[in-house]
Amino acid sequence: MAEPLLVEKFSESKAQAVINLMCSTQSIDHHTEYTLWQAATFDPDFFWVANHGGKLAGYVFGRMVDSEAFLWQVAVSKEKRKKGVGRALIDAFFREAKSKKATAILTTITADNTASEGLIGSVAKQYEKNMVLSGATGTFGGTMSEENFYRISLE
Repeated sequence: MAEPLLVEKFSESKAQAVINLMCSTQSIDHHTEYTLWQAATFDPDFFWVANHGGKLAGYVFGRMVDSEAFLWQVAVSKEKRKKGVGRALIDAFFREAKSKKATAILTTITADNTASEGLIGSVAKQYEKNMVLSGATGTFGGTMSEENFYRISLE
């Protein structure tokens, strides 16, 4: 019998595993430990991990900004991709946003990251919502790659 996927709120016992996964995933921004500590401390309801077979399979984190939830980052280990881990994490994030009465979920995605765009858009459709391209981030003075800015209305 296959072990089930367990999606739960982040705990500090998972910190090193989250950092290791983040650093091993080339397609995402690499944050400092301090950034992750902030996410866990100030928005713990929006930091989720997925475990499978006793190992971290992925994580998602974000934050509430006024009445909107910002989905900041989702990462799935290479060997667990295309197995429902990302969908389960984003679904947990959506449910939390709805429970907090968020009016929208916001996220940014690089133009070449069609996997994340498709996955987040698919979960939005599961909730009968649309992911709408609403602009771009800019390059922050040439220090980062521009990302597409999306809004998913929950109203």
